[in-house]
Amino acid sequence: MPMPCAMKLPRSTVRLVYEELSKSSRLTQEKLRKLTGRGMGPVCESLQFLIDGGYVRKAGQTLNRYGTSTGKRQIQYACTGKPLPPVCGLTEAPSPQELCDIMNQIIRRRVPANGENS
Repeated sequence: MPMPCAMKLPRSTVRLVYEELSKSSRLTQEKLRKLTGRGMGPVCESLQFLIDGGYVRKAGQTLNRYGTSTGKRQIQYACTGKPLPPVCGLTEAPSPQELCDIMNQIIRRRVPANGENS
């Protein structure tokens, strides 16, 4: 399974969901949404990716306070112990001068010496 670009970012939803599941034994989608501060859609997509990759498993369903279920029960998720791959990319942000040099290299155009348009 290819690693999505979001897995390479240190504060991606996938990593936030995995970190919260690592801290707690079992969490539902709703609790993960509240703890990560992300929407339900990104949390569900992240959980699906983590389940497909073997990082997270379904760990049961919740019951109400009386020990019975009414309506659809929420699924709980737990980590399998498989670690996430390390974060790739820049270790620190480039300086303003480095950014300026990069942008100048991107937009620099070569002007013909004799003034002709090519």
